[in-house]
Amino acid sequence: DLFKKALEAIFRVSIEVMKKGGILTVTTELCWDLVLISIINNAKGIKDWALESSLRTFFSWESTTSTYLNTAKKVIEDHGGKFIIYTQPEVGSRILIEMPIELPRKPPI
Repeated sequence: DLFKKALEAIFRVSIEVMKKGGILTVTTELCWDLVLISIINNAKGIKDWALESSLRTFFSWESTTSTYLNTAKKVIEDHGGKFIIYTQPEVGSRILIEMPIELPRKPPI
């Protein structure tokens, strides 16, 4: 349920940043012992300094965006995954989620 909510948060942010419309592309791949989920939008992108700041805990650059991304990142990492954002200003952003197929034996808390 938490992972589902994390994906919903990422989708919400990805759609909201495309204020004038755009294309949201979601792909999944099976790669050995990982599932790769790629979420790409063609919004304005995020400048490097803003991206680093927005992923800091409790940063309020755009409170909704940073809260959603921080929550999603935390849930994904707590479940043994990786959360990576690639962005290019004026081109768009790509969020890459790497999730292990077999979750760690120790439950996330």
